[in-house]
Order: sequence, then structure tokens, then C-alpha cells
Amino acid sequence: MRLISLSPENQQEACELLLEFAQHPLEIRLDHQDWSPDFSGLRAIHNGFLVFTPRIGDQKSRILLAEKAIDSGFSAVDLDISDCNFGSPSLSQRLIASMHPSGFPEDSVLKALNQIDSRWKKIAVPVGDATEALELIQKSRQSIPSPLIISAMGKAGQFLRLAPGIFGSEWSYLCPEEKPTAEGQLSLQDLKKLGLEQEPQEDAEIFGLMGWKIQHSRSPLIHNHWFQSRNLNACYLPFETRYPKRLLELLPESRGFSVTSPLKETLGKLFQTDSPINTLFRRNDNWQTEMTDGKGLTLALHHKFPDWQKTPGVLITGLGGLGQHVLTTLLESGVAANKILLWNRTHSKAEILAEKYGVRALESLENFQDPILWIQCSQPAEWISRFLVSIDPGRIAGIADSNYGSGREELSRWARNRKIPLVDGQDWLAAQALFQQKYFTGHCQDFETVRELIL
Repeated sequence: MRLISLSPENQQEACELLLEFAQHPLEIRLDHQDWSPDFSGLRAIHNGFLVFTPRIGDQKSRILLAEKAIDSGFSAVDLDISDCNFGSPSLSQRLIASMHPSGFPEDSVLKALNQIDSRWKKIAVPVGDATEALELIQKSRQSIPSPLIISAMGKAGQFLRLAPGIFGSEWSYLCPEEKPTAEGQLSLQDLKKLGLEQEPQEDAEIFGLMGWKIQHSRSPLIHNHWFQSRNLNACYLPFETRYPKRLLELLPESRGFSVTSPLKETLGKLFQTDSPINTLFRRNDNWQTEMTDGKGLTLALHHKFPDWQKTPGVLITGLGGLGQHVLTTLLESGVAANKILLWNRTHSKAEILAEKYGVRALESLENFQDPILWIQCSQPAEWISRFLVSIDPGRIAGIADSNYGSGREELSRWARNRKIPLVDGQDWLAAQALFQQKYFTGHCQDFETVRELIL
């Protein structure tokens, strides 16, 4: 279950919010507002699951408000653990005993919570990494029997807000758009962007995205839409982490992951591959690895620039893990080595790769003559702006830009304005995701469907 947490300023606003979200389980909170709810009036508007949470005033007034809410038919009241032993005996039957430690809870803290006479136990802790959230879930479930509510506050805990049942939590808390009552809460609009408007079933297979600062990613939308279109009991969740090995240890039942920077190289080393990886998937309960970015690029080029292989030259800029993978993919796909040009801000890196693969390293971006397909594999940088000012657009036959998102599409805009054939970052993302779907499920969507979806 996913509750929407509301923090109205007065009775009228509370009534309006109850009407707006009438189809959802709700929480009414008093955090700082100075008003006395008409609980009967609120209950008359909303006949579903309704929680009241007082966090204002002294202990006596909070308990009095909680008892009034229960007398008016509220489904539950949420009291801090310090208030829980002072209400009437009947209160415990609908009581959420709530604890909010500032850090990872000690055994003594969980033991104290478990000893409270209440219908539900709730633990809410700020987390900075998905592994912290999973360790919190693991420890809480070992220490406290159900029914248990676990809240991992912060962006790294959002996977738990999306699929509480999978991880043993009775429910999670959402919020109205741009009105969170706790850090990391998601809105119904956020759920739509992630393709998770319907809560996953408790026994759904777990797939996900692992990386750092992944909130902009369209991958959850792509893969959740695919699972739903195939009626698969599966979900794709965001796991923001710096520790992929520990994440895999804590999710032994998981079935597959997309991997984004900066973890592609880390996982390549972990699984002892010769290159970065962006896809993990299970085969016979063993992890298999793949890198779909190169395959995705060539597929997107075939859709958006069908004659790309006829261009006299191909320039790859940015020779990190992605650029090197693109280089080897092009060679494996039949592009002649003498057509490939490399440029990197650290020229020595380009020289080393040029010698290894028999291609040419450019010391300056001006040192090419024939029209080229430019494949941009680095993060946005000032050198791109300078190059775009000086370059003759007629020397660029086509562009593939790995970047997408706000403030990251300067090169793609430049190409569109000059009507140069373009594979933008979202084209590239859509195409490589098709290969991931094939590895995850054995089937995949078509390119245009995914491209329209992320637009």
C-alpha cells in the first residue's frame, strides 16, 4: 500500500485535499500548523484508509488529538514512541508506534520499539545510499515482527517508497506534487514518470537501475512500461548506490540491472571483464554481463541515419569506457580502421588506443578533411562549445550524442538547427534499452515505441 501524506494548514484545505485524493489511502499530519481538526467532518469525506499523525504541541495534547481521531473512525494514528505509553488501552489497537532515529538504529532502539503495545511499528531513518536502506530493511525485519512500516528517507531510499510490499513494509508514503512531508517522498506525477503508477505485487521479480545521481534516468519508465505491456510480474526500481557489490549481496533475489556511470567500470572489474558493463542479468541463477551501448548506437544509427556506414570517416571524441567500447563495436561491425579518428583531451590516451587498434589519433579537432560521422562520448564540456563555433557544418555528415537531459544537449541542438542527421542521447538510450529487455526477458519492444515513450 502507498499512502499520500498531507500536511494541510487548516480544515478547509484538509477537506479539499481529501476530495482531491479521495481514491487513495491518506495521512493527515499536524507538524507545525496551529489548528484543531474536525475529525468527524474529515472522516465523512474520506471513507478509505485514513491515518492521523500529530507532531505538534505537548504530549497531552497530541494524545488527546489521537484519541479524538480514533473516536471519529480514523483507521490509525501515528504517535512518536515517547507518546505511546500514555494513551487509553483502546488506542493501541489502531496505533502506529513511530521512531525516527537520526542514524542507523542500534539493537537497543529496535528492541524498545518492539516492546511498545501497538498495531503497527514504524521506523524512519535517513539514508544516503541504497545499500543503507537495504541494510535497514534487513535489520528491522529481523528485529521486529510484522506488521512493520519502514521508511528510508532520502533519494537513495525511493525504491522502498515505490514497492513497499516487496521489501516487507506495510506501506510507504507519497506526497502531493512538490509538497513532501519527508525527504525523498515521491508524488503521483513522479510515479507516472517512472512507469509505476500501479504498485508492484509483493512477489514481483526485481530489476533495476544502479548508479549514482540517477533521478534523471528514463530507464525505469522504459522497462516498467515493457513489463506491463507483457503482463509480467516484474518491476524496475532505481537503486542509487556507490557500492554495487554490496547491493548485489543484499538483493540475492534480483533478476537484472542496468548500470550507469560511475559504476560501469567498477562492475567490469568486479566481474573481471575486459571492458565496462551496463547490463547484468540472470541465467540459471548466475550473473551474466553485457555492454549494450555499442549495439544500441549502431541500431539507432540504422534508424536515424541509414547511410552512416558510407561516410568517409568516423570521429570518436571522449575515450573513457564508453568511447573505447564504441571504438571496438565499430571495428567489430565492419567499419574499416583507416576510417576511424580518435580525439581526447588527453592526447596520449588517443595515441595509445590508435596504436592498439590501427586507427588514427587527432592532436587537433581541425585535423580532418572528409565529412565525418561525429560520435560524442564524453560529458558536456567547454571544448564542445568552442569547436561548434569554429567548425564548418558541411564537414559533419552526422552526429551521435550520448548526452541527454536539461543542460546537456548543446551538440544535439546544434545538429537539429543545421538539419544534420542526428542520433541524440534519447535515441541512443532507447536503442540500447531494447537489448537490455532482450537479456532480461527474452523479448523486446520496437525502437519507435520506446522512443515515443521517453519523449
